[in-house]
Amino acid sequence: MLPALAFLPVGATPEAFHDMLEVFPQEAIKRAGYFEDVDVGRPRRNSICSAQFPPKLWSVYESALDGMPRTNNSVEAWHYGLQVIAHNFYATNFIAQNLLTILVSYFLWSLSRLSEQRKARFTELVGVPPLSEEREGPKRNDAQSSGSGVTATRVSRKQQAYNKGLQRILQRFDGTDNTGILEACARSSTL
Repeated sequence: MLPALAFLPVGATPEAFHDMLEVFPQEAIKRAGYFEDVDVGRPRRNSICSAQFPPKLWSVYESALDGMPRTNNSVEAWHYGLQVIAHNFYATNFIAQNLLTILVSYFLWSLSRLSEQRKARFTELVGVPPLSEEREGPKRNDAQSSGSGVTATRVSRKQQAYNKGLQRILQRFDGTDNTGILEACARSSTL
């Protein structure tokens, strides 16, 4: 159930962790203690001792509710694409001489694409485009965009069903039944 903590809001994570410790197996208490020190933070008299990796770094609650990516798979896909381009283009001498230019161009193109996605998401959430953006909204290719304004990516039916189920679980979260939400997230998780 430890990975399921990532699906709770940042403010609810310490309380949910302590609720989870009540049902945690005795054999795994050392692991839970390490997790508390490194990822959650230990309670002190008036506050919580800061963790090495606080929940605000690894909580995906907002992302999961908004249907945004919860993992760094898009970064891994970008690295894989870069590796394929470098491997395929390295064979020819002309491309090999200009490989740095190609890689920088690919990197800048990827950043601009990500920037367009973030601007579209900002416009969707706030209702107005960012100040640097013209007031008619972000420019995007309608063939590649979904109705929400975010550039569409291919998601399998299984992953779509998982995302919808996870959103239903997280929408039920009211802060009272931490253990129930953690168990539901852990059951639905495909780790």
